[in-house]
Amino acid sequence: MNKIFFATQFMPLFDYDACKSMYLKNQEKISDSSDFNSVLSNSMFFSFYDNQGLIGCIYFYLKSDKLFCNAFARRKSHQIVLKCFDFSLKCFVCDIYAFSKNKPAVFVLLKSGFKKLGENLFFLPYNPNRTGAVQD
Repeated sequence: MNKIFFATQFMPLFDYDACKSMYLKNQEKISDSSDFNSVLSNSMFFSFYDNQGLIGCIYFYLKSDKLFCNAFARRKSHQIVLKCFDFSLKCFVCDIYAFSKNKPAVFVLLKSGFKKLGENLFFLPYNPNRTGAVQD
C-alpha cells in the first residue's frame, strides 16, 4: 500500500506548482472562480501526496458564517481520496457544508457521510464521535 502524507501551504513539502496546476485544470469542475493564491490565502488548505506525487487537495473556508469545503484530485483515485477527505474532516469540530455539481465529488461527499440539502448543496452535521471512517 502506498504511504500517504499531507502538507499545508505552510509546510516545506507543499508543492505549490503541482497544486496550482491541478487547481487550474479542475477549476471549472469545482465551481470556484477564485484565483489559486486567493484560495490559499483564505482557506485551510490540505494537499495529499503518495509515491506518484500529488493525489489532490482539499480546502475549507468560511462563507456566510458556515464552514464549506471544496476539493480536487487526480482521476481514478476515489478510494484514496476518500481516506484523505476523511482525514481532513476530523480536523474540524463543527458542521461542514459543500457545494458540488461534479458527480465524482458528490460520490465522495455522500460516502463521507454528507447529506443532500438541496440542489448541489450538501451538509455534514458535527458529530463529537466523528472518526473519519468511510461509510458503506
